[in-house]
Amino acid sequence: MIVPWEVAISFIAALLAAGRGLTKWQISTRPMRLLTVFLLYSTMSNIASIALATRNVQNLFLFHIYALFTYSAMALVFSYWHKDKLRQYIRLSIPVYLTFYLLLLIIGYEDINKQASLGLSVMSVLITIVSLYTLLFILQDSTISTHRDERFWVSIATLFIFSINAVIYSGIRSEITIDIWIIHNIFNAIGYLCYFGGYQWTRTHTI
Repeated sequence: MIVPWEVAISFIAALLAAGRGLTKWQISTRPMRLLTVFLLYSTMSNIASIALATRNVQNLFLFHIYALFTYSAMALVFSYWHKDKLRQYIRLSIPVYLTFYLLLLIIGYEDINKQASLGLSVMSVLITIVSLYTLLFILQDSTISTHRDERFWVSIATLFIFSINAVIYSGIRSEITIDIWIIHNIFNAIGYLCYFGGYQWTRTHTI
């Protein structure tokens, strides 16, 4: 099976970002280390998805695992960059989202063997909101050059990936078409490269 070009580009970009995260591990802040874990997971998930697809094995269950892990990881990443009260709210949203998602599976709205729609779209919307709020704060912060701020690059990357995901997943109740996959992977690739940029300026920040 020949891997589509957009999938290959997305995979390479994710691999570059994860690799950069590993090389910066010793000097990285906690949120950037957690981001590295997420990127490694995302890379391994892509490998598993492709491997299953080449064997004509159902791989849609991976999207459900992706949703649960991704929201937990990204919510924790951004929570580190906010003050105590907002940080607590963001972290409390994790068990709330996990419970919500599991309820969707229990009542049968989501099917483990089908492409997730509501669960993934809600996850994407929530992460988009948090990343956008963080970005707006950073743009108003004059204590450091914006392009030298790891939070800026991570917020931009997250907006690229999850804002388009929110649009895509909100309209899905069956299969993802090839055109949607192309858009999805292109935006993912751009986002991963922005994550790579974030590691160039990793440092300690508080909001």
